[in-house]
Amino acid sequence: MANVHLRPGADRRSSPLCDKDGVLRSGTVYKAAMTATGSSGCQFYEFVWCNRAPPRTQFFTWLLVQERIQCRVNLLMKNIILDATCEVCQEAPEDCDHLVFRCPFSAAVWATLGVDTTDCRVPKFQLSPDDINSLDANNSVNDPVINWVFKDLMSNLERNGIYDVLLMDPSLSYLMLFDPDDSAKATEAQMLSSCRLVLLPVNNNSNPDQSGGGNHWSLIVFDQWTQYGPRLLHYDSADGSNFNTADRLANMMQRHLLIGTADLMVVRTPQQGNDNNCALFVIAIAKSICSWCERAAAGGQEADWSATLFREVDDAKVAKLRIELHKRAQRQNNDEGC
Repeated sequence: MANVHLRPGADRRSSPLCDKDGVLRSGTVYKAAMTATGSSGCQFYEFVWCNRAPPRTQFFTWLLVQERIQCRVNLLMKNIILDATCEVCQEAPEDCDHLVFRCPFSAAVWATLGVDTTDCRVPKFQLSPDDINSLDANNSVNDPVINWVFKDLMSNLERNGIYDVLLMDPSLSYLMLFDPDDSAKATEAQMLSSCRLVLLPVNNNSNPDQSGGGNHWSLIVFDQWTQYGPRLLHYDSADGSNFNTADRLANMMQRHLLIGTADLMVVRTPQQGNDNNCALFVIAIAKSICSWCERAAAGGQEADWSATLFREVDDAKVAKLRIELHKRAQRQNNDEGC
């Protein structure tokens, strides 16, 4: 480095990924990566980007179809507000669909423009063809499938008035492991500590530079709901093979959580009969726990979900779940749209 001499003038950039003004555009990099890897486009690509709308409108639409705009339901999930009720109409939770179509104010705007929105709705999170194919028999299920089901489970909980249960995007728990910024980890952990129940999918990918790596999923449950909490539980359908990764994540959480917790507890878990069903077992266990949440909120007397877990999760039921999810994903991707 001592032999490198910087010129006093402006930089001369010749990267093919820069625009005419010399600015590096992430969109160009993204398109090049997608082309190089042969990745298939998502279902809403043409609707969002192939039009004459201003870039900001396109970006808002991109957020909207993924339900990532800052509506009150999303703000409540992030513990920024305490109530998701629409402030305009006071009639329903303000999710993306309510904000754009269902609120009387929004409906009146569309009616004034002469647009019939009776059958319109905000497209829900959709899976790519590759994600749907991962639900074929004997395939390992992609992590977007976990996220897709988790979003649906959280929506069901919210419809039952349960807003303090968080099912984390698989990528977020991965970032918590490899993000070098301790302050970011502390912020994430503080957000988790305000929830009664948090479900974190854990993947054994040990390479932070390799997207989609790893070959096994398990589930950490942070429980502040039951009388046994606070506690950190680990559910692993492959005889504890993912414990080391889960323990690293649990240790990171323990350093930053605002309350004290015991060490990560290895919980007796229904076991998978092949090498391809770990993600589906995570989904099935999460579904069973969410069912308990709904029963508990309705006055159920079960101390926790352990009594029903083995009745609701086994190889046969997981095989049936794979078929059901495959059909539902295909149907949704065929039917979505306004």
